[in-house]
Amino acid sequence: MVSLYSQVYAFANLYQAFRKARRGKRDRAEVAAFEYDLEENLIRLREELAAFAYSPGPYRSFYVRDAKRRLVSAASFSDRVVHHALVHVIEPLFEPRFVKRTLRCRAYLRYVDDCLFFADDKPTLHGWRAATIERLAGLRVTLHENRAQVYPVTEGIPFLGFRVFPDHRRLKSRRGHAARRRLQALAREYTAGRVDVARLTASVQG
Repeated sequence: MVSLYSQVYAFANLYQAFRKARRGKRDRAEVAAFEYDLEENLIRLREELAAFAYSPGPYRSFYVRDAKRRLVSAASFSDRVVHHALVHVIEPLFEPRFVKRTLRCRAYLRYVDDCLFFADDKPTLHGWRAATIERLAGLRVTLHENRAQVYPVTEGIPFLGFRVFPDHRRLKSRRGHAARRRLQALAREYTAGRVDVARLTASVQG
């Protein structure tokens, strides 16, 4: 019987993790360098994981400006591949057990680390919020408590750069402005001959 851990470093799982980690980042030098020696890099990760010799690298810290200036600490691309490989194996085991069995929540949406719970009353939602914070604390993960709030759906719920209403959604203005700036920069790069059509298309489509 295949062990749970061996599923993490299976070559097929690492390859799928690479594809997920690459999504939306194909124009970055670090991603291109990893893909250039893709098979060798995936075999290296597989061997390190199998031998319990894998160690995450340092984070790269930088500032970005959205609505305000904030510090971002990013893992290396190799580490992100391992993150996706691990999540792909263990997520189906943990998420249903906690959300469906412990919280007894039947209506929720999740994308990576963004999650929405739905219920018919506020006390239930507040109880789920407290239980989720406690559960994550046990995993040494901190929730953005100021963002994890209870909202009536009629007021719109912030999710993935949109404010989502029962019958429509609106793009947050700062997301729209940022997307327009990125497109304008790409257009200038293309006009100057520094970006070809394939890279331009990949950047727009993510």
